[in-house]
Amino acid sequence: MDRKAETKDAADSLRLLMESVKDYAIYLLDSIGHVMTWNMGAERLYGYKGDEILGKHFSTFYPEEKVREGWPDQELRLVVRDGRFEDEGWRIRKDGSRFLANVVITALFDRDGTLRGFGKVTRDVTERFTSAERALVESEARFRALADNIAQLAWMADTTGNLFWYNKRWFDYTGTTLDEMQGWGWKRVQHPEHLERVVGKWTRALADGRPWEDTFPLRAKEGTYRWFLSRAVPIHDEAGKVKLWFGTNTDVTDELETQETLRRAVHARDVFLSIASHELRTPLTPLSLQIQSLLRLAERSGSDLPTVKVKDKLVKATQQAAHLERLVANLLDVSRLGENRLRLEYEELDVATLVREIAERVRPEFEAAGSPLTVVARDEVKGSWDRLRLDQVISNLLGNALKYGRGKPIEVEVRRLDGEVLVSVRDHGIGIAAEDQERIFGRFERAVSPESYGGFGLGLWIARQLVDAMGGKISVQSKPGQGATFTVAFPDGGRRAA
Repeated sequence: MDRKAETKDAADSLRLLMESVKDYAIYLLDSIGHVMTWNMGAERLYGYKGDEILGKHFSTFYPEEKVREGWPDQELRLVVRDGRFEDEGWRIRKDGSRFLANVVITALFDRDGTLRGFGKVTRDVTERFTSAERALVESEARFRALADNIAQLAWMADTTGNLFWYNKRWFDYTGTTLDEMQGWGWKRVQHPEHLERVVGKWTRALADGRPWEDTFPLRAKEGTYRWFLSRAVPIHDEAGKVKLWFGTNTDVTDELETQETLRRAVHARDVFLSIASHELRTPLTPLSLQIQSLLRLAERSGSDLPTVKVKDKLVKATQQAAHLERLVANLLDVSRLGENRLRLEYEELDVATLVREIAERVRPEFEAAGSPLTVVARDEVKGSWDRLRLDQVISNLLGNALKYGRGKPIEVEVRRLDGEVLVSVRDHGIGIAAEDQERIFGRFERAVSPESYGGFGLGLWIARQLVDAMGGKISVQSKPGQGATFTVAFPDGGRRAA
């Protein structure tokens, strides 16, 4: 028998031997881990027939958590490096049941040193394990199941700070793999603005062996960041030496946002109370002085009071009382709007006539401030509106114009345009920067410091709420130093009174 025939007989005998062995799963993998051969022992151990498993990746036999960690591919890398690898751990049968396996993998190289594949021998050693060993393996499986289902991202690190294990939540959130995260790979999902601080604190904790805690943002797989409270504790051996670290990352984004919202609300409250006490005191002081002056005048003059002086002081007192009444009305409207208790009373009216009435009412105050008030309303603009609320909107806009345009002309115009009724109030005051033009309609918001210009920061917010309630819209056009024009637009005809 020639050499070639002998070689073929030997190969056939080896194949028959491999196929007939029933106590061991013996099979070959290609260079990237796909099943190439399948013997009777493998079919008996795993439950797959040859035509069901050939061509599939050998990670099919591994628990989900091991696959997610990238352990099957890690085994092959170790085999290529060392030539041989042996391991014991859980494997999965076709029916989903688990068994404890002893696995030996050997790298197969040709004469040129090219990797051709791997030989793999697996046997069931479940019965060989003592009850203590089995309990240990089962405990590890329970730990992994528990760790994969907690709400936190969890991980473990060695004493040098290299992370070697992460739970399922970590990979689900970050969209990374174990290979990417091994060692200090977690730095790639850290926010760059916080990385240096986090690494510094973690390094000091490793050196001191003390529990570590920090709060920082981590990047999600979508590219967004969320804030996490991170904690890690050292695990000690029987001698008290640090053996490894166990850490968790708890998502605290919502809590931090709630705290920030609360902080802003408290700040807004404090600012409001400060401004309110100042604004309410402003008209009360001159009102009190006018009343005291009248009282002294009456005491000196008896029944013969100078008519002109009394009238002048009463006018001033009335103006201050009206100002105080408007401030209180604004505060009441804040409460009503916040609780959706605002009621609208519609009636037929002419907007042009209403604007002229408001202008005449406030004209003395404007003239005293050196701000001539002009009304342009050529035609009747009739419809159904809430007279009181429309008056309040226009009065607030006029008050705003006088505050920021004092000493300069102010114009009001009423007109129809493209099916809408437009009421515009224009001043020539300090103007409003583009970035502030939306913000000023917020509650307690101003474009300038309250120390320079008084007020609650409620007038424009109330105006917008009232305009919205009546089916309209309010806008502003302005440039710094060139004044501002506020325009209220309603559907022509308003709402018909019921």
